Amino acid sequence: AGCSDEITSPLADNGTLDGGIAKAAEVTPLDGATRYEGVMGGENIYVFVVPDDWNGELVLYAHGFVDADEAITEPNKDNVAAIRDRIVDMGFAWAYGSYRENGMAVKDGAYATRQLTGKFQATVKERPAHTWLMGNSLGGLIAVELAESHPGEFDGVVTLNGMVGATKAQLDYVGNVRLLFDMFYPGVLAGSVCDVPENFDLTYDVIYPVVGAVQADPQGLGIISYLKSPRLPGRHAEELVESLVTAIGFNFRGLHDVLDRTGGACPIDNSDWVYEPVMPGLLPQPVLDMINGMIPRYDRSLPTDGLFDRYYEPTGELRIPMIAVHNAHDPVVGLYHEHLYAGKVAAMGFSQNLELRVIERYGHTDFPAQEAADEAAQALTDLRTRALSGGAVYSQ
Repeated sequence: AGCSDEITSPLADNGTLDGGIAKAAEVTPLDGATRYEGVMGGENIYVFVVPDDWNGELVLYAHGFVDADEAITEPNKDNVAAIRDRIVDMGFAWAYGSYRENGMAVKDGAYATRQLTGKFQATVKERPAHTWLMGNSLGGLIAVELAESHPGEFDGVVTLNGMVGATKAQLDYVGNVRLLFDMFYPGVLAGSVCDVPENFDLTYDVIYPVVGAVQADPQGLGIISYLKSPRLPGRHAEELVESLVTAIGFNFRGLHDVLDRTGGACPIDNSDWVYEPVMPGLLPQPVLDMINGMIPRYDRSLPTDGLFDRYYEPTGELRIPMIAVHNAHDPVVGLYHEHLYAGKVAAMGFSQNLELRVIERYGHTDFPAQEAADEAAQALTDLRTRALSGGAVYSQ
C-alpha cells in the first residue's frame, strides 16, 4: 500500500493524467449548487459540487478504507455527505471520487485524488484561487502524501481521524492485537495473524467467538489492555471489547488485500517488540516474561519494508499548514498515529505547521454526522485563516 511514483506524471490538457480517458461530465443542478459527475481513466468515478456563490476555492477530499471486495462507488462512508454539504454551504467547491481499487489503496488513492484537480479545472473552466486537502481515515494518509510530495499544489490539509502514522504502524497494531488474543485465547479463531481464511462470516467467525471468549475469561483482555503497545483504546470494559473485536476484524477483512500487495509476504513485524505495561508494576514480571518469551515473532522482510516505505510512509516534510482532528479513543486508527507523525514532523523542523485537535470521544467515524461536519468545517476555517495570514513555515 502507498503512493506510486506515477503520482508525479504530468497533468494532460484534458484534466486527466496522461493516458487517462475522461467521460464527459453529467451536470445536475442542485438547490444552490451544481453537481458534475463522470468517470476518468475508465474506472475512477468523480463528483464535483460547486455552489452558486462559489468563493473560488476548492476542497479536495480523500476517502477512507473500503473493503477490497466492495463495489467502486462515489464515497458514501465516514459522514462524508454531511461534511460535504457543510463545506459547500460555506461557499467552497467540493471534489472527490472513487479510487480504481478498494482495500489499502494508498498508492492509487493519491494518484486518483491528485488527478481530480486538473479535471475540476477543465470542467468548471476556472482555476481555484486556493486548493485545500481533506482526508478521512485512510484518506488522511493520502492527503499527507500529497501535501508532502506536492506542497506547491495545495494550500493546507485537514485530516479527520487520519491514518497519518502510516501503513506499517497500522498493520503492526492490528497484528499484535491478534497475536496477543491468540496467546490468551488459543484455538478460538481460525488461522493465524498472517493466514486467515479466504471465506468467513465476520459475525459468526470473529465477533461472536471473540466476545464469548472474553466473557468466559476476562483476565486475558485485562492483561492485553494494560500493555503500552499495542494500547487498546477504551475507557471501560465495553469499549475495550469493541476495540479488541475491531482490530481482529480488520485482520480478517484486510489481510488478503495486503498480502496481494506484498506478494504474499507477511506484512507485520514484532521481531524486536518489547511488551511492557503502560505503567511500571501494573503487570507482574512473570506475566511480562511469559508474553515476551512465548509470543510468535514475525520479521517483516526487507522487500516488504521497502515497499511500505515507498508506498507510503510519511517523511514529516510538511511544508504547508495542517490541522489534524482525532478522537481520543479511536478503535480503528488509534491516536498513536498522530504522535508518530508529529515526531516525524518535528524531526524535519516543521512542527509549526502541524496542529493536533483531540476530541474526547470513543469511536472512529461512527459518531453523529452533525458533529463530524462541525469539526471539519471549523478545522477548515481555522486552517484557511492560518495559511492565508502567513502562519506556516513553507521552507526549511
